[in-house]
Amino acid sequence: MDVKKAISEVFIDAKYIECYREKMDSKALFEVPITVGGKTAVGDIQITNAGFGGGMIISMSERIKNKINRATKSAMSKPEPSITINLNNDLNSELDIVAHAVYLDNYALPLSPYTLLTGEKHTFKLSDVSVSSAFENGVALIYENLNNRMKMEVKK
Repeated sequence: MDVKKAISEVFIDAKYIECYREKMDSKALFEVPITVGGKTAVGDIQITNAGFGGGMIISMSERIKNKINRATKSAMSKPEPSITINLNNDLNSELDIVAHAVYLDNYALPLSPYTLLTGEKHTFKLSDVSVSSAFENGVALIYENLNNRMKMEVKK
């Protein structure tokens, strides 16, 4: 009951799914609505195209980061958030990407090329590093388009 209350204070539209035990730990699963698409920040959690030439990022507002930090400090146990994204490639063509620190279709990809097949559903489960980046820094890169990757500048 305490977890349900804490989650609903942070994520107003959160939907409780279930409680369960994993080994010796009790866990609770919630679904949290997010904004998908757009070019400007809207809502607390948003999945959108990367602004540097393609790809996908997840971003979190300062407001939600602060609410999560307050709730985490007052919690009896440390929350273990996870982020899973189901994506249907409806572009009518394959998309070659470079995945960043994700499990993609059950393959662990720290930084790897991958092809999103036409008409196929793909599952991205962000790694702990990517989830931490989203919650702590407000953004995490999920993938880049292979042929449109961000250019790295080397200063001499």
